[in-house]
Amino acid sequence: SKSAFIIFPVIIESDPQGASVFNQAMVEITRLIADEMARAADFSQARHVVDVGGGFGGLLMAILSANPHLRGTLFDLPHAIAGAAALLGDAGVGLRCEIVTGSFFDTVPGGADIYLLKSILHNWDDEKSAVILGNCRRAMAADARLILVERLMPTRMRTTAVDRAIARSDLNMLVGLAGRERTVAELASLLATSGFKVTGSRAVTLEYSVVEAVPA
Repeated sequence: SKSAFIIFPVIIESDPQGASVFNQAMVEITRLIADEMARAADFSQARHVVDVGGGFGGLLMAILSANPHLRGTLFDLPHAIAGAAALLGDAGVGLRCEIVTGSFFDTVPGGADIYLLKSILHNWDDEKSAVILGNCRRAMAADARLILVERLMPTRMRTTAVDRAIARSDLNMLVGLAGRERTVAELASLLATSGFKVTGSRAVTLEYSVVEAVPA
């Protein structure tokens, strides 16, 4: 997740050292939740998963490690994905994972059963998020699934530590990237405008939730 940082993508792309620090931080954050995330969704009937905007591949690595029958495609910008091959190779899943560079604002690799987006949509406003989701929808077959990993904004804020953490993340995304955290209803509405319907959501760890959707 980029919620712990106020970082502008254009700065990251032009600053290799800054990009390295930022990307390694994302690896560490993902590592804290990756194993639970790998168990939170059913991959048993899938053959191929694409991690859209997956960075160094920490989450995809956990999913492939837990599901030896799966193949993976890791998709992200060149600066974000630079260290992925070594990480995946060290984990013993490199031969089952293709690394593809590109922008999810342009296109998304096709042919997979599952499309995974972790902490992607909260970086962007509704218009840009709809572009990302639209590209995913065009890449997906009718029987494919979309899995989102996001912090869900409560419908009614409380004074709990979890709600305060989500509120801080929401403010950080607004200031840093003009993004936002969304309620499950707001996320469902955004998905519907891009040709999806939500089939379920559940909380996992560190304020994150898994939201699953299929083509409508």
